[in-house]
Amino acid sequence: MKNLFIYLLLITSFPAIAQQKSNSSKAIKMPVPVLQKLLMAGKFDYRAINDSLYQVDFTGDNIERFKVLISKISDLYVIAVDVTEDMNLELKPEKYKMLLSKNDEYDMVKIGISESNNHLYVRCDTYSNITSVVVLKKLINQVSAVTDIIAGELKK
Repeated sequence: MKNLFIYLLLITSFPAIAQQKSNSSKAIKMPVPVLQKLLMAGKFDYRAINDSLYQVDFTGDNIERFKVLISKISDLYVIAVDVTEDMNLELKPEKYKMLLSKNDEYDMVKIGISESNNHLYVRCDTYSNITSVVVLKKLINQVSAVTDIIAGELKK
């Protein structure tokens, strides 16, 4: 009886062991991050820097080329441009008041200066759980447009 039990145990477990071995040899497909899906659906020509950071290149009338970075940080999507880096510009204190007043002009986009006063950012944050393709596309394009406008103001 004991031998019969061992025999039945081996027979019933062997197919499961064989199945497990064949499944483990298959390549594991990683899921596409939601942010990447949104960028693809929005038809952006983007470059993935990592799973939570993407870059979309833009051109403007006042700034030849600039990078819009879109990142997933916790429960937010942060869309930002480092204007001083893309313009190769040194930010002068006499422009601070103008930049601060521009914050009042734009609804979703904000303009910020780093703590060291060397970097000027155009940025927008949105909650990832309520962001659709349409919303993300509008926000990316709005950050791009404001970046170009601010670049023109800084050239004056």
